[in-house]
Amino acid sequence: MLRNVVSILRVVLGLVLWPIARLRRKPCDVLRFTLKGSPPQLPRRRPFWDLRRAPMSIRTFERRLRRAIADDQLPCILVDIEHLETGWATLQTLHGLVAEARRKGKRVVAHLAEGGGLPEYYVACAAGEIWIGPSAALSLTGLSVEATYLAEALERTGLQGQVEAVGRYKTAGETLVRHEMTAENAEMLGEVLDELEGVVVEAVQETRPIGPSEARELIGRGPYVAGRAKELGLVDDTLYPDQIAQRLAPAGSGRSRILRWPGYARGRHRLETWPLGRKKLVVYEVRGVLVEGDGPGFKGVVGARDVVTQLRELRTDPRVAAVVLSVESRGGTVVASDQIRREVERLAEKKPVVAHVCDVAASGGYMIVAAAHQIVAQRTSLTGSIGVLAGKVSGHRLLERLGLHRQVVRRGRNASFASPAEPWTADERQAVRAMILAHYRGFIEAVARGRRLPPEQIERAAEGRVWTGGRALELGLVDLEGGLARAIEVARETSPDARRALVEARRPRVPLLPRRLVPRELAGALALAQVLESGTVLAIEPFELRIR
Repeated sequence: MLRNVVSILRVVLGLVLWPIARLRRKPCDVLRFTLKGSPPQLPRRRPFWDLRRAPMSIRTFERRLRRAIADDQLPCILVDIEHLETGWATLQTLHGLVAEARRKGKRVVAHLAEGGGLPEYYVACAAGEIWIGPSAALSLTGLSVEATYLAEALERTGLQGQVEAVGRYKTAGETLVRHEMTAENAEMLGEVLDELEGVVVEAVQETRPIGPSEARELIGRGPYVAGRAKELGLVDDTLYPDQIAQRLAPAGSGRSRILRWPGYARGRHRLETWPLGRKKLVVYEVRGVLVEGDGPGFKGVVGARDVVTQLRELRTDPRVAAVVLSVESRGGTVVASDQIRREVERLAEKKPVVAHVCDVAASGGYMIVAAAHQIVAQRTSLTGSIGVLAGKVSGHRLLERLGLHRQVVRRGRNASFASPAEPWTADERQAVRAMILAHYRGFIEAVARGRRLPPEQIERAAEGRVWTGGRALELGLVDLEGGLARAIEVARETSPDARRALVEARRPRVPLLPRRLVPRELAGALALAQVLESGTVLAIEPFELRIR
């Protein structure tokens, strides 16, 4: 109710002040955007005491860019690209938005003032022109995935890893028990890299005077200094930031009038979010590793209990016309994943549910999106990984080296099953194997039911294998190619109410204080520790794929 009142006041105030804004409107030759860091999918509200400027979300960038495209009096769009730290599906979304402006007739210039690597250059290739700082470098050094194998280190310290997995490609635990990558894992990751490389080569070809074989060679042979990048045709010019206004100046004028969005939008765009009589299209975001119960309160871990509660609220709320489930998760425990999947399934019985795969929705993350009516993913999204595993690290050798002697009184053959001091016995390992096989069959059946496909077809795409969104589309694991905007469009098509609905973002509640205090790198490690501590069967992607 309060949100509606605020929206109405904003619209009314905007209409009253519109004539004044029109009079104060500044002329604009160039609209300037900056893409940097890890832009969120949807706008994030900061607490009132946080005075930092909120990062521009992809949704905001999309809406602003499309309004600028529709402005016939705006000749040029300038996009500064700096240190992008996000996954390839998000990069593909940004690339597509910039390319849309170019294809619709705008002069689009990408500026790499500080140079960049393959992610930054891939987005820049969507523009008609690419400029780089004269002293910057273009670090096009190809694509790679790294994994650290811990078996020898564990052995040296007296620890022993034990893992049981279902699926030849379910390799999440191999880093604990092996010294090198399995052939299956190398095959899977190689195919992922081939797909991503193909996407980048296509992007380079589209706007650069470079053939496919040459492009494939150039994107892995860097780094290049700015001058060399220009000679090779990778960029169009080298410019310092202070030279841009003069270079973009219209004919007959000395300097161009460059504005950012707030200055440009004043007197040109009105708010059009009148809420009365309109239902809600809720974009529900799930970001992080999935665990049972409540989350621990830091970024990177999602508690199933909170997600289930909120999905139930959406199911029973008559104001909700449709739901877009936006997932960024490599999975977690089977119990948490299945609890959320069940609630998505129940939600889909009452309301249209469209799932959006962000950079990754794999293993348990894929389990929860499989219950939606339709799944949208970018060609470079990572998904699938239908498989399960269980494991533990035992320290009996370490205790012996330290001179610590444990004595245990047991009742039951497998009483030491969860003991961190004892390795699994043959009987315990057999019991684990039977358990994870049962979970694997349940995973296959749940996906087959959600995808409305025969279990045999799902099983052929399973065995723990990670697929790119492009391959998942061919296999029937995904329905449509696109980003969050495409998922929202699909959800709007489900009913007249959804077509007029206001988009509203929701996400699991996370305490703000711990989230601010825990660094991003530490949060990732704590998230994995939280999952391993659960001692249950896991449905998690092999490891956090950092493809650069």
